[in-house]
Amino acid sequence: MTVDVRCLVRTANGQVILIWQATPGKHYQVQYRTNLSPQIWLALPSAQSLTTPGVTLSATDSMNNGPRFYRIVLLDP
Repeated sequence: MTVDVRCLVRTANGQVILIWQATPGKHYQVQYRTNLSPQIWLALPSAQSLTTPGVTLSATDSMNNGPRFYRIVLLDP
């Protein structure tokens, strides 16, 4: 099942900050890859499995890692 997630991306203090609306009690994972050629998406170490008690979640990644593409995955649809 695909779920449309709108994500706000900001940068501050050398960090990429991803913020999105979430469903309370659901589990999410932020994944990344360095280019769009066929390759495996990797779990962002700081966001292996996030559970939200409210309606928003966020994850951060260091800008020192270079350019990355991100996606948010709902682990338990």
